Amino acid sequence: MTRLARHYVPEQPQHVILQGLTGPAFLDEGDYLYFLACLADAARVADLAVHAWVLMPDAVQLLVTPSYESSVAMAMQAVGRRYVETFNGRHGRRGIVWRGGYSAK
Repeated sequence: MTRLARHYVPEQPQHVILQGLTGPAFLDEGDYLYFLACLADAARVADLAVHAWVLMPDAVQLLVTPSYESSVAMAMQAVGRRYVETFNGRHGRRGIVWRGGYSAK
Protein backbone atom coordinates (compact mmCIF):
# COMPACT_ATOMS: atom_id res chain seq x y z
CA MET A 1 0.00 0.00 0.00
CA THR A 2 1.41 3.37 -0.93
CA ARG A 3 1.72 6.12 1.60
CA LEU A 4 -0.88 8.86 1.37
CA ALA A 5 0.44 12.26 0.39
CA ARG A 6 0.83 14.71 3.24
CA HIS A 7 -1.34 17.79 2.99
CA TYR A 8 -0.10 21.07 4.45
CA VAL A 9 -1.84 24.35 4.86
CA PRO A 10 0.63 27.19 5.50
CA GLU A 11 0.02 29.16 8.69
CA GLN A 12 -2.03 26.32 10.25
CA PRO A 13 -0.63 24.56 13.35
CA GLN A 14 0.35 20.92 12.94
CA HIS A 15 1.03 18.12 15.39
CA VAL A 16 4.17 16.27 14.24
CA ILE A 17 5.13 12.86 15.64
CA LEU A 18 8.39 10.90 15.27
CA GLN A 19 8.53 7.36 16.65
CA GLY A 20 11.76 5.60 17.58
CA LEU A 21 12.48 2.47 15.55
CA THR A 22 13.59 0.07 18.28
CA GLY A 23 14.69 1.18 21.67
CA PRO A 24 15.30 4.74 22.72
CA ALA A 25 16.12 7.57 20.33
CA PHE A 26 17.66 9.52 23.23
CA LEU A 27 20.17 7.85 25.55
CA ASP A 28 21.41 10.79 27.61
CA GLU A 29 20.89 14.50 28.23
CA GLY A 30 23.33 15.37 25.45
CA ASP A 31 21.07 13.64 22.93
CA TYR A 32 18.05 15.69 24.01
CA LEU A 33 20.02 18.95 23.85
CA TYR A 34 21.53 18.13 20.48
CA PHE A 35 18.12 17.24 19.03
CA LEU A 36 16.74 20.60 20.18
CA ALA A 37 19.72 22.40 18.61
CA CYS A 38 19.14 20.54 15.34
CA LEU A 39 15.44 21.40 15.49
CA ALA A 40 16.12 25.09 16.16
CA ASP A 41 18.54 25.35 13.22
CA ALA A 42 16.26 23.47 10.82
CA ALA A 43 13.20 25.46 11.87
CA ARG A 44 15.02 28.73 11.28
CA VAL A 45 16.12 27.68 7.77
CA ALA A 46 12.71 26.21 6.82
CA ASP A 47 10.74 29.12 8.33
CA LEU A 48 8.89 26.80 10.71
CA ALA A 49 7.53 28.13 14.00
CA VAL A 50 7.97 25.60 16.81
CA HIS A 51 5.49 26.29 19.62
CA ALA A 52 5.93 23.25 21.85
CA TRP A 53 7.78 19.97 22.00
CA VAL A 54 7.79 16.79 24.02
CA LEU A 55 10.92 14.65 23.87
CA MET A 56 10.41 11.15 25.23
CA PRO A 57 13.04 8.40 25.19
CA ASP A 58 11.41 6.71 22.19
CA ALA A 59 9.37 9.48 20.52
CA VAL A 60 9.11 13.18 19.73
CA GLN A 61 5.97 15.28 19.46
CA LEU A 62 6.01 18.82 18.13
CA LEU A 63 3.44 21.57 17.69
CA VAL A 64 4.56 23.64 14.72
CA THR A 65 3.22 26.15 12.24
CA PRO A 66 4.71 26.06 8.73
CA SER A 67 5.12 29.27 6.77
CA TYR A 68 5.26 27.38 3.47
CA GLU A 69 3.89 24.09 2.19
CA SER A 70 7.36 22.53 2.36
CA SER A 71 8.44 23.94 5.75
CA VAL A 72 7.65 20.85 7.83
CA ALA A 73 9.19 18.40 5.36
CA MET A 74 12.36 20.47 4.96
CA ALA A 75 12.84 20.87 8.70
CA MET A 76 12.16 17.23 9.58
CA GLN A 77 14.48 15.99 6.84
CA ALA A 78 17.27 18.27 8.05
CA VAL A 79 16.78 17.26 11.69
CA GLY A 80 16.73 13.58 10.78
CA ARG A 81 19.93 13.68 8.78
CA ARG A 82 21.91 15.72 11.26
CA TYR A 83 20.67 14.11 14.48
CA VAL A 84 20.89 10.48 13.35
CA GLU A 85 24.45 10.83 12.08
CA THR A 86 25.63 12.34 15.37
CA PHE A 87 23.55 9.98 17.54
CA ASN A 88 24.98 6.92 15.78
CA GLY A 89 28.53 8.26 16.01
CA ARG A 90 28.25 9.08 19.72
CA HIS A 91 26.78 5.70 20.63
CA GLY A 92 28.61 3.40 18.20
CA ARG A 93 25.47 2.54 16.28
CA ARG A 94 24.53 2.29 12.62
CA GLY A 95 21.33 2.65 10.66
CA ILE A 96 18.13 4.52 11.22
CA VAL A 97 16.75 5.80 14.52
CA TRP A 98 13.19 6.72 13.55
CA ARG A 99 10.38 4.38 12.48
CA GLY A 100 9.61 5.43 8.93
CA GLY A 101 9.03 9.13 8.44
CA TYR A 102 7.20 11.54 10.64
CA SER A 103 3.44 11.90 10.82
CA ALA A 104 1.70 15.25 10.86
CA LYS A 105 -1.92 15.98 11.58
